[in-house]
Amino acid sequence: MPNGARWVCYGKLSSDLPKLTQMGQLIFMGKRIEGFWLTQWMTTTPPADQMRVVAEVQARFADGRWKTDVSQRVALKDVIKNLANALKKGDGKVIITP
Repeated sequence: MPNGARWVCYGKLSSDLPKLTQMGQLIFMGKRIEGFWLTQWMTTTPPADQMRVVAEVQARFADGRWKTDVSQRVALKDVIKNLANALKKGDGKVIITP
């Protein structure tokens, strides 16, 4: 992370504790680690700003600038049978497909 960087934690995180072995980087290089809670953001952000941000996020995923890890895809017809096992696989999202 470069000087002044900000590490924002959001979503399901690992149960492993973070390993912060170089605390001087946080102190002397102005780096920060913080959490993001979507519910709080939505209650403090005007609706027009929310719509603008949501549109930008969707655009970034659609054009490939951003991506998310997908661990498994489950067909809608198989959700009852397969979803519980799919969610146990760890890293990545489970996508339910038509």
